[in-house]
Amino acid sequence: MPPLQNFPCAGKAITLQAHGDLTLPACDQRNPTPAGFLSSTRVTTVNRSFIPFGVLLIVFLVVFANGLSAAQRMVVPPPPVETFPEATRAIDQPITYREATDNQLVWHTPWGYNREENRLRTYPLVVFGPHKEATLYFTEAIRKRFPAFFFDYGKDGVTAGETLSAFIDARMQVQGYRIDLNRIYLTGWSQGGSGGYNTIQGMLNRGKCFAAFIRIAGQSNSVLPSGAMDKIAISMHIGLEDTGTRVQVSRDLYAYLLNHPSNSDADEAVLNEPAFGRTTKVLSRNGVDIIRYSEYPDMGHTHAEPYSDPAIFEWLMTRAISSNPVSTASLTLSASGNGSTLPSGGTHTVNTGSPTAISATPDAGNVFVNWTSTGGASIANPNAASTTVTVSGNATVTANFSETGGSTNDWTILSPSAAGSAVSGSYFPLDHAFDAQPSWDSNAGAPVGGVAGEHAPAYANRYGYVDFGPDYNNLRIVETWTRYRTYSSGDQGAYAELWWDNNPGIDKVDAVAEPRFNFNSAQGLQNTGENEIWVRDSNTSSFPITPPRRFLILRSPDSVTGRAKEYAFVGYIEATGNTPPTLISPGNQTVQVGQTIIIQLEEAYDPDDDDTLSLSASGNQP
Repeated sequence: MPPLQNFPCAGKAITLQAHGDLTLPACDQRNPTPAGFLSSTRVTTVNRSFIPFGVLLIVFLVVFANGLSAAQRMVVPPPPVETFPEATRAIDQPITYREATDNQLVWHTPWGYNREENRLRTYPLVVFGPHKEATLYFTEAIRKRFPAFFFDYGKDGVTAGETLSAFIDARMQVQGYRIDLNRIYLTGWSQGGSGGYNTIQGMLNRGKCFAAFIRIAGQSNSVLPSGAMDKIAISMHIGLEDTGTRVQVSRDLYAYLLNHPSNSDADEAVLNEPAFGRTTKVLSRNGVDIIRYSEYPDMGHTHAEPYSDPAIFEWLMTRAISSNPVSTASLTLSASGNGSTLPSGGTHTVNTGSPTAISATPDAGNVFVNWTSTGGASIANPNAASTTVTVSGNATVTANFSETGGSTNDWTILSPSAAGSAVSGSYFPLDHAFDAQPSWDSNAGAPVGGVAGEHAPAYANRYGYVDFGPDYNNLRIVETWTRYRTYSSGDQGAYAELWWDNNPGIDKVDAVAEPRFNFNSAQGLQNTGENEIWVRDSNTSSFPITPPRRFLILRSPDSVTGRAKEYAFVGYIEATGNTPPTLISPGNQTVQVGQTIIIQLEEAYDPDDDDTLSLSASGNQP
């Protein structure tokens, strides 16, 4: 088959044979692989197995040096390779969050998101459209190589796009998700392919745009919304064994972009890719893809073949919308109390309209309280030590710290007021996990005791609640522990999801996700033999956790080992004014003016530490 057969507007195409001397345009970023095909974004030859590696590497470096921007569409380097050993899996693995309005809308945080070295890092977001077919191919290995937020959305349309924008804003503001708004990606097959254009329009209506769209076999909508013309990159795939309507719509889609006035100076190239059973046309400007359009002669209405090329994931994860031209402003960071910030205290020049990651670290014996700001600053989550700030003008942002019990001598076991099965959920007696609470051994730095009681519940995919009582915001959680039964060993199953709420139900009425601690998360547990041992699940002592809601809701994983016996929260209680102290002595009495008396008070948050104060009367006073 001739390389240009079945393509619209083929007369504009450039075809190159990779024999003899070959000069590539400064847009080819593909590297040859051992299989003989290229592995990233751009090719200008019919047979890509003959392009010299040295030529491609030089071109790759030159293009990155030149910024890789065409209008607002750009390419960024792939993320650094990270390793995720099993020993740290409980900390590194993604945390899920379900939207309160629809528990089928599920967020997944990136792998390694909570690592100390990543606390200033922002991540792309991948949105799965109707059918959510891409979830089959974004495997754990892919998600580890390209850490990102993933949102199982499953919706399309203008209204869905507008709602998606609101969901993104809410997660950034409430959960403090560090999402890079210049790297939001959409996937869609069939209905998701067609409706994706409407979703793009909905996002544009709310001031956002996708940086890339993987569209497979859409049946309608071949006109890209004008607001996305210079921003979004498209990877379009169609099987010629699909319906004639879908094939024609796909060709119309490519022709529309090819003939659009803004792309009059674009380069077009054709690539035969027998390894993937397709021929691909690439339309690009200044070395950056506008669209990669692939036809598969033997493919019907399916999505497996496009995702069989591992390059599609790197292509997607290196698309971005350029912030240039940008305006800048001064961001001044400071600390109130004993602690420090990243970036360091002082004045910094940042881009307006783009999130800047900030982080606060308290000194020993202190805790982070919150962020406050003056000027044109919007802080995503003022109560999170690591968050982002977006400035519209010069601004000052202050990290506030306070002194508190920082020594393990001040810690204790924070026993819940109540626990049990979550409202509207199935039977899950979480009270069994708190019916034999230990005591805290400050010398050993560990819980002791708690051998009686029932086993922690071991039902899969069920919900339980923990009630911390009306004075929940006096608590400071620094560690969580799990006591394991005798003869326990191996990898245990941490809870799949935790969130705070104002009620003990599963409906997420006012939910705040909790990714910072867990229970039953031991990995590689050595056989406990005849002992029931306590194993620490998490340590947040550098940033003690203040419960943002009264109730903690926990969802068990899909597979439960059933080896946990008891759970324990470790921390301290800090008075914040909810409960007044109790007068111990001297009670009501008559004193002379000017006489000094000693009053003894018992603090509600620490009954073992009574305080005294002196009072001098100057008249009749209560």
